[in-house]
Amino acid sequence: VAIAAGDLDTLVEFQHLIENRDPATNELKQTWVGFGRAWAKVEPISTREFVASGANGAAMTAKIVFRYHVTLNSTHRIKVLDSGDVYQVEGVVPIPADHKKAALCSSLGVV
Repeated sequence: VAIAAGDLDTLVEFQHLIENRDPATNELKQTWVGFGRAWAKVEPISTREFVASGANGAAMTAKIVFRYHVTLNSTHRIKVLDSGDVYQVEGVVPIPADHKKAALCSSLGVV
């Protein structure tokens, strides 16, 4: 599956969670920090309705294709920079036909 460079039209940021202690309160704070950016193709795959914690919500699953240059796993997330949408990484699969790209399945919404 070859993808033309022009198809990678969405700038995304790869993020990981860091924890720091506030020196004044000793409170543990969590912050998402970017560690890389890439142009990607974001394609919605499906939307599903589900009940979580007694509240109705919706989640969208998407395939995100990008030039492979970072190591991602389920502890990371991807932020679409122009819309602010945030996707939780669920899995990364290298595209065999082109080892420079990876397809990523992720969820947006209530997870």
